[in-house]
Amino acid sequence: MKDSTDPSPAETALALAQKRIAELEDQLKAKSESENEREQDDDVLSKANLMALLENTSDYIVISDAENSPRFFNHGYAAIMKELLGIDMKPGVRPNLQLQSAEQRAFWEDCHRRIRAGEQFRAEFPLERPNHEPRYFEISCNPLIVDGKVIGSSEVTREVTAKKKQERMLRDSERYNRMLVQR
Repeated sequence: MKDSTDPSPAETALALAQKRIAELEDQLKAKSESENEREQDDDVLSKANLMALLENTSDYIVISDAENSPRFFNHGYAAIMKELLGIDMKPGVRPNLQLQSAEQRAFWEDCHRRIRAGEQFRAEFPLERPNHEPRYFEISCNPLIVDGKVIGSSEVTREVTAKKKQERMLRDSERYNRMLVQR
């Protein structure tokens, strides 16, 4: 005769199913935590790689908001702003407003207008300072667009002064050679 405290086969099956469900939930939770940790590790690594890329370049990099106010910049950018304009860069400081030359300010105003219009472009510009030889730079401007709206920009600038000097020397040499041939 069966004892009334013995579980029925259905109750036994239910208890085993509940135990298995609990085991699977524990495994899923452990796997989810492991995946979250891996995703966090990947995120940290991605940010570290991005920072290494930005800091280990000779280019000057700045990311600005929609009002062209710098929000992030690499050490190279901060150093060149200090060297050329005497500016201690901080997020929000707008170097173009510190320029002495109306022509240079107009150049940057035009760049910012083009960025706000969503244009991606490259340009060269000289930076002339009293009692110094001019230095030449090439800038690559890229609007940051989200949902069709310009939310900011990235600017990558590199110095091309040596290239400009070589071009000038080549032109002078060509001019001199033409003059010799014409004699």
